[in-house]
Parts: sequence; C-alpha cells; structure tokens
Amino acid sequence: MTSNGDLFYSWLQMAHNDILVALSLYKSKQWAATIFHLQQAVEKLEKALLALNGVEPRKTHTPSQDLLRIISSFDIPIQNILFQIVTLARTIEDEGTRPRYGIRHVNGIKTPQEIYNEENAKEFLTDTLQILKLVEQLLTTAYSDNLIKNALATVHEDQKQINAVLSNNNEI
Repeated sequence: MTSNGDLFYSWLQMAHNDILVALSLYKSKQWAATIFHLQQAVEKLEKALLALNGVEPRKTHTPSQDLLRIISSFDIPIQNILFQIVTLARTIEDEGTRPRYGIRHVNGIKTPQEIYNEENAKEFLTDTLQILKLVEQLLTTAYSDNLIKNALATVHEDQKQINAVLSNNNEI
C-alpha cells in the first residue's frame, strides 16, 4: 500500500508538471490553455494536501470541498492557512469547463480564446503563486521530515518560475 507521503509527493509532482506546462503556454500567449493547466495544478495541490493528511482524494474538480471537511481537525493557525488556500482555490475551480469549452449561448459558443486574455492569465498565475506560498507556509508550520523538504524544493521552484514569468523574465 502506498503511504500518505508517497501519494502527497505524487500529487505534488503532477501539480508541478501542470505549472510548467501553464508557464510554457503563457509564454506562447495561449491564455485559456494557461488557465486550464493552472486550474489542474491547483486541484492537484489540494489533493496533495488531502493525501498528506490521510484522505484519499476523490475524482473531483472541487477538492476544496474535501479540504473544508477536514479543516476542523487542525489547530487554529493551520485552519487559517487551509481556509486561505480553499478560498483562493475555489476562485480557480469555479472556472469549471470554461477554459476548455467556452460558454454556450443561444447564438453560438463564446470560445475560451474569446473569454480569456493576458490579464486574466496573470491574475490566475498570481493566485496560483499565492496558493504555493500558503502551501509552503503550511508545510513549514505543520510538518518536518525529508519528504517535506523535497516538497518544499518543488514548491520553491514553482514559485520562482511563476515570479519570473510575472516579472517578464523569460530566462527560466
């Protein structure tokens, strides 16, 4: 059976891969695809936190609901960090299928490319960066072992790369 730590790290690595794809798409000015992959990354970050705490992540695009169910089992400082993560994650989760399928109207479809622009993509990058900072704060506050040290290295790398893109430094 796979340990909570192994599941956590697997989810974290999948989130990391989605962030790398999102940053590449951002540089290619593919705004909707950027947002889709950031949405996927945030969901996987939440599932990593669930796994770390012994909860098997469900197949859902709203893992924030599952995080809310376990928040009360933590001390108040940890609850506050988790609540901030959930609040930001929900704004990204709420995009639902729009980044992939657009919006259906009576007279046709408003495509994802028509819905999203660079400003939207920057906002989602900024939100994802804030979630990563909160994940880092959570990990350093509540956990201390080698797995967490490796996880923090991944989180730091993602933060660094998002900051570089947001500051228009394409040397990643």
